[in-house]
Amino acid sequence: MIVQWMALLLLIDAGATPPAVETGLRITDLAEALPACVADVPAAPNMDIARGCVAGACAGDTYGQMTNAWGVPDACHWNERASKTYCDWEAAGLRAAFPTTEALPLMDAALVSETAWTTSASHRGADGLGVGVSGSCFLRAYEGSVVGLDVRVENGWVLLEWLQLRNPSTIIRLDDEGRVYKLQLSSGVRRPSDRTEVAP
Repeated sequence: MIVQWMALLLLIDAGATPPAVETGLRITDLAEALPACVADVPAAPNMDIARGCVAGACAGDTYGQMTNAWGVPDACHWNERASKTYCDWEAAGLRAAFPTTEALPLMDAALVSETAWTTSASHRGADGLGVGVSGSCFLRAYEGSVVGLDVRVENGWVLLEWLQLRNPSTIIRLDDEGRVYKLQLSSGVRRPSDRTEVAP
């Protein structure tokens, strides 16, 4: 996925129509430069981006609720810098973050999750959107909800790395081909300044 414009960072006010930057770059320009959108509607959708839910559990659910839906995680580890415990369900391509002030010998079933991730193409919404589809699908479906885009410049080419949606905040990470490889779901509205989740 390569876009031929020079732009280091485009942040869009959540309450405004997406503006053009100095180069004239717009969301529709980025969508057209990404791979074509092909999103097959699944027979049994298992993700709801608007609610922050995937595979029967939602960001904002307790650890107990998540284990009821996803089973026992393969591992949980505390990240001191983020003050969070991250739990991974590796085979399912799922991860959840729980705000904690210290490492816990055992996870508390009442701990409330803050965010959930999926890296598996098996998790799709009713519209077919999910991991593996082109970023253009999300740009077109959520154009009015995009609050942030981050791009990196390499040798004069611009690569779209992630975009952030609002209500609730969702961060969509793209590979160098312009396809989604990770979705970060939130339990509520987060400020654009909070968009970079610290995840080891």
